[in-house]
Amino acid sequence: ELLFTQPLPKASPVEVTFSLGADGLLSVQGKDLTSGQEIAVEFQTEAILTHAQLEEAVAKNMAIAVA
Repeated sequence: ELLFTQPLPKASPVEVTFSLGADGLLSVQGKDLTSGQEIAVEFQTEAILTHAQLEEAVAKNMAIAVA
């Protein structure tokens, strides 16, 4: 859960970036595009996707983004 220091109004534009390292460390950054307020959090994951699984997930997300 990403909690900004101040609550955001409903439907505020937010940019979220995910980064997964080979060691399983998932970094998540969130930015409120209205105020510029930023937050970051990291999680240690237990399961790592194979390269094929990662390519499949990226392809699915690209298809959703285009739709």
